[in-house]
Amino acid sequence: VIAERAEASESAMLRDGLLMRLLPLALGMVFLGRQEASEAVVESIRAMVGAEGVQDVCCTALEACAYACTGNVLKIQSFLHICTEHVDETETENVDAEQTEPIENSGRGDQTMTGGEPSSSGGENASSGDANNASGEPASGAAAMDQSEDNDTTGSRADSAAAPPQANPGEATSAASGDTEMGSEESELADAAKAIQQSIAVLGIAMVGMQEEIGVDMAMRMCGHLLQYGTRAVRRAVPLAYSILMVSNPQITVMEALSKLTHDVDAEVVQASILALGLIGAGTNNSRVAGILRQLSSYYSKDPGQLFVVRVAQGLVHAGKGLVTMNPLHSERMLMNPVAMGGLLTVLFCALDMKSTLLSKHHYLLYLLSLSTKPRMLCCISEDTLEESQEVSVRVGQAVDTVGQAGRPKTITGFQTHSAPVLLSAGERAELATEEYVPVASSVLENVVLIRRNPDYIDPMK
Repeated sequence: VIAERAEASESAMLRDGLLMRLLPLALGMVFLGRQEASEAVVESIRAMVGAEGVQDVCCTALEACAYACTGNVLKIQSFLHICTEHVDETETENVDAEQTEPIENSGRGDQTMTGGEPSSSGGENASSGDANNASGEPASGAAAMDQSEDNDTTGSRADSAAAPPQANPGEATSAASGDTEMGSEESELADAAKAIQQSIAVLGIAMVGMQEEIGVDMAMRMCGHLLQYGTRAVRRAVPLAYSILMVSNPQITVMEALSKLTHDVDAEVVQASILALGLIGAGTNNSRVAGILRQLSSYYSKDPGQLFVVRVAQGLVHAGKGLVTMNPLHSERMLMNPVAMGGLLTVLFCALDMKSTLLSKHHYLLYLLSLSTKPRMLCCISEDTLEESQEVSVRVGQAVDTVGQAGRPKTITGFQTHSAPVLLSAGERAELATEEYVPVASSVLENVVLIRRNPDYIDPMK
């Protein structure tokens, strides 16, 4: 489908904001998280798709989806290389044509003036002939005049026969202007394809490094540099990259950075920042994010585009009355839910060009965020009575990385003891506070956990 669209009309495909972003994303979804399995398809795209700009966009989107949540450093470096490329402004030829055409016209005028000099000399000869006629030699003067006229006529015929036919300057100018228009159109298409590729590369950096905490920190640092030194297309995608890295995880540093970007000069940067504020606070009822959005609703009360995005962001923050999350990672950030990731990426790819997608006729695509929505509470259900939730004591605290530590180190710190069901925020971990029950399937306590009585448990009160 991509090859047929590109062959039919590359310009129409590049100018279609929705098609140019969702078709490469659909191809990438097929290979979501499959890494090297996508290399054959990348080579097939480069062989089948004739348009070079469409090739680059599709390959970048495919690699970003294939290496999502893998932490592959080489892919992050390749995406950074794409983001740092600046499009060179090619000089059009019409400026040179306008500068050289008056010079040629002036040269033709000089030639006509010099060509008129023999006529003046011929006038001098005629006047001398008149003088001779007055002195009593009329025959010789008339013969000289006739001879000079014959010489002039013969010379003009020889010059006209020897001179090559001159081209019409109007035709040359029209041909040059046509070539210039074709060249300018090709450069515009190349710039549009490069801008889309760079924006997808920014999202690719966040997608690859979103699983690990160190990868998130490094990706945040890269996004800060891209925001400072990147092109306009890169700056428009940086807030959306922030939202991927911090979905339903409102950190103060990210909130402050996005709050500054909501008053940027570029309207598309503002819209992306407002939507990112809603995504980082999605389902959390965060008071700080809600306060920022209330201020923005009054600030952009007369701008319908920005106000629409503000209302969407407010709905995301208060989604599920603060009981849901949109983070596609689960099982303590070890696994990725591909369905939730697909719904989130579809909305973010559409947000790269809000004017032609979410703010136009395709606002219904926001419903795809429901694929990423899931409850963030912990419910314990007994294996014997599956219909009832057990009120089991649960300790909830900040998760501690215990990889490589000997013995049985503490997995949480600063915990509080609650009775299930209990809410789990981003970065928190839960464990059973009693040995009376043990989990049936896994030691990771998230969402709905099936528990049973511990057969080796001895009640200390007995």
